[in-house]
Amino acid sequence: MKKVTMRLRIALITGLIALAPMSALAGPVEDFQAGETAYNAGDFSKAFVLWKALADQGIAPAQFNLGNMYANGQGVSKDDAKAALWYQRAAEQGDDMAQLNLGIVHVLGQGVAKDRNAGIEWIRKSALQGNATAMAALDQLDVKPVASLATQSVQKQAKAGDVKAQLKLGDLYNNGQGGLARSGAQAAKWYQMAAEQGNADAQYNLGTLYDVGSAVPQSYPQAAKWYALAVAQDHAGAQLNLGAMYFMGAGVEKDQARGLALIKKSAAQGNTQAAAVLKQISK
Repeated sequence: MKKVTMRLRIALITGLIALAPMSALAGPVEDFQAGETAYNAGDFSKAFVLWKALADQGIAPAQFNLGNMYANGQGVSKDDAKAALWYQRAAEQGDDMAQLNLGIVHVLGQGVAKDRNAGIEWIRKSALQGNATAMAALDQLDVKPVASLATQSVQKQAKAGDVKAQLKLGDLYNNGQGGLARSGAQAAKWYQMAAEQGNADAQYNLGTLYDVGSAVPQSYPQAAKWYALAVAQDHAGAQLNLGAMYFMGAGVEKDQARGLALIKKSAAQGNTQAAAVLKQISK
């Protein structure tokens, strides 16, 4: 088990969050913003009074901010129990930042009875809304990553054959985002599916994986194959990479004139890396 206490304390969010759209309630919006102005000016007592009035009306962002002020002793005496109370009220309304902080205080036993399981459930709820800090907190707690609701939607669309969703899912796996653990194999799988449907970005990404041997066996011929398919759709990155392969004779028969032409096409599309390569070649 990793040591989580001090790291999770750091995760307690002390900044402000934006007020959700409330165009029908001009007064509360103005009061919330006035509280924000006071807070940023260091007038915590005034901010507390303004936000307390809104929090009593059930406005979740104000409740979250009150929780932070009690947690940090800003404009009011520090009181972990009251901080947890206000986090709870905002969290029950679906505020992802409040859910995260409420989960953390439960894990730490800060103002509430220590309850790791209850804490994890609140942090999971926050992560399901796509909160990246909540996902990081779950990782610190050695809890299996949770795919956010947005990611779950992408997964569903990708499995149904949506090419853009397949590309997006490949990116999420490749970067370890959206609550998914980083997986080169899964990234390659979804890029391949999108590439086979003719998506130029996926073809380029798959070519890159073969080019460097990441999650797939290194193969210049395979890289060139996928780059060529993307080049047929004027993909600037693929033009540069395939051009370089022709210039060096990697995976294709060496043809410096053809390679140079491709690199120039890439540069003409605004690819600064291609422009830098041309400058290097001309030396």
